[in-house]
Amino acid sequence: MWLPPGRTISFNVQPVPTRRLVAVGDSIFTGQAATTFQSGGCAILTRNTYPGRCTFLSAGIYSLFELSTVRYPNITALANAIIGLADGTNTNELLIQVSTNDFGLSQWSTVASFQTAYQQLLTLVGSHFTNVWLQTAGPRTDIANNSLGHTIAQYRTAVISASLNAGVGVVIDGSTIYSLTGSADNLHPAAAQQTIYAANLKVSMSF
Repeated sequence: MWLPPGRTISFNVQPVPTRRLVAVGDSIFTGQAATTFQSGGCAILTRNTYPGRCTFLSAGIYSLFELSTVRYPNITALANAIIGLADGTNTNELLIQVSTNDFGLSQWSTVASFQTAYQQLLTLVGSHFTNVWLQTAGPRTDIANNSLGHTIAQYRTAVISASLNAGVGVVIDGSTIYSLTGSADNLHPAAAQQTIYAANLKVSMSF
């Protein structure tokens, strides 16, 4: 950069946050069914009230399978990407919300293989975050079983078991964190429920 003689330039350096939330989520967390997901989705509502900075690895198609085989080549690469989003502040916190698409899209041949991958991820990322929250799959009544015969309850249990085995994370019961009242597809929470979802997450995560 060139400046004429006698001219100066100043920079506004933002302070490093003391608290950082990294959230890994899917369309439900992003707020696909909100009136305007950019302002009314759970992710944005969480950002608006979180006392620090937020970084979201969240999109409509995301699942543990998608993130660890397509977006990143394997669980280790996904773990390194998540760790890379933490910034060394006093408190780095992690929310993992994915698992609904893992179930609904029948992406794992067995529930056990999903649990193994989830547990491996927790083992790799756990020591890098002060707090880790694991939300199990939210309510859905569009399907009772996936194409392989698995139930959503089995995937919720797998998240709990992975957490216990890895010794990482506090599990948040996703089955009651919002309702499907007003849902157009019996899967994505409607706008009013996005607000309830965000409020309940805030309580569960103590911020």
